[in-house]
Amino acid sequence: MRCPECRQPVEGAQTTCPHCGAALPRPKGRRCPTCGAPVSRRAERCFLCGADLGPAPRPAWRWLADLLVVAVVAGIVAAWYLLPGRPREVPVALATATITATRPPPTATHTPTPLPPTPTPLPTSTPPLPATPRPAVVTHRVEPGDTLYELAQRYGVSVAAIQKASGLAEGDLLRVGQVLTIPLAGPSEGGAVGGPSTPTATPHTYVVQAGDSLSSIAARFGTTVADLMALNGLKSADFLRAGQELVVPGPPPTPGPATDTPTPLPTDARIYVVQPGDTLLSIAQDYGASMQVLMAVNHIEDPSLLRVGQELIIIPGTPTPEPTDTPLPPPTATPGPPFPAPAPLWPPDGAAVAADMPALLSWTSVGLLAEDQWYLVRVWPADTVGAEPVAEVLLKETSWHLPPTLAPEPGKPARRYRWEVWVVQAVLPPEPEGGGMGAAGADAGGAGRPLPPLTYLSAPGPSRVLVWGG
Repeated sequence: MRCPECRQPVEGAQTTCPHCGAALPRPKGRRCPTCGAPVSRRAERCFLCGADLGPAPRPAWRWLADLLVVAVVAGIVAAWYLLPGRPREVPVALATATITATRPPPTATHTPTPLPPTPTPLPTSTPPLPATPRPAVVTHRVEPGDTLYELAQRYGVSVAAIQKASGLAEGDLLRVGQVLTIPLAGPSEGGAVGGPSTPTATPHTYVVQAGDSLSSIAARFGTTVADLMALNGLKSADFLRAGQELVVPGPPPTPGPATDTPTPLPTDARIYVVQPGDTLLSIAQDYGASMQVLMAVNHIEDPSLLRVGQELIIIPGTPTPEPTDTPLPPPTATPGPPFPAPAPLWPPDGAAVAADMPALLSWTSVGLLAEDQWYLVRVWPADTVGAEPVAEVLLKETSWHLPPTLAPEPGKPARRYRWEVWVVQAVLPPEPEGGGMGAAGADAGGAGRPLPPLTYLSAPGPSRVLVWGG
């Protein structure tokens, strides 16, 4: 919070301003004694700085409620034992029976007459069970990178059908987390009643592998996503786990005359699973393929929207006209960064922090860092495109307070900042004599040491926006 007299920032649960000595207003509710953040009345640890708050005090009415429950239970037990009409236990004497062993009279033996053999009933044919009706619609929650065209290809429907079922107008944009209603294509109605039935495919079981999706499995076995969802009772096409068993229809038998078959892919086509750090350009360069061909074959509209684990059909460049019998070794996928991208934890995207409260940023740990490995935090103005960072710092910890120079001035509008975190490698210059072992970095006011040359060891974590003040 800030001092009401000198407007200087004050951290922790202090009662007087360390700058001017003015008395500070007592904050309402329970607050952390270390960072001053508001905490729950029952909390035992601060959710911002992790400080131990001690056991939460137990209110007096809890003890009275416990005593009242014990008294009621004791009264019910006492009333049960003191009721005059309650049945009493009556001892029952057991009669003693004397058993006298007697020799049984001899019995006549006889030879059994064999019965005629029972005829075995002939097997009867069991009528097939009726087919499970396929659901008319499914719901899909929009994920980062989803487009109407890609969803229409995945579910085998048209873009117009998805827009009509979900109430979308022409040109409406998709939002992450938005729930769409997708109608599935119904069964064909062209056959006449009583006509010859079309032979169905014999289903078999397929075990889901890492990186599989319903669209890739449907393309591999010549079926549709809608058929796979109906056959396995799936409500969403996005929730598959490695090791899950799916019932997959086999190839349909040929009923006499030859039917049209889809155009097969070239024999040298490969399936490649996108790895962390891959781009469509790097994949095309590794395999000597055309980026435009990769986008057309895999129905990709935006080359920057690739998902880790996504399967791509790779068609290498034009082969030489002279065939060779020596098979080429498969290309080795370019290894990704050595560290995963740190994921932001706090505050949530778009969250607002009061002007008199510290702005704390925190993110997930990627493991133990070496001496020359750091977390790089960069902060930009959220509303200015192409602006230079207003703060950047190298840290070993997984949390950092924004410097006070970035706080909004009293009476001025709130400030919006965008921040991201990397894992980098850097060798810090020696500290000046008399200085501490702080982290390198600078803010908008020029405080701190300049950053040394950096080697990036991870992709940036997801970008988040923080609103300070208001």
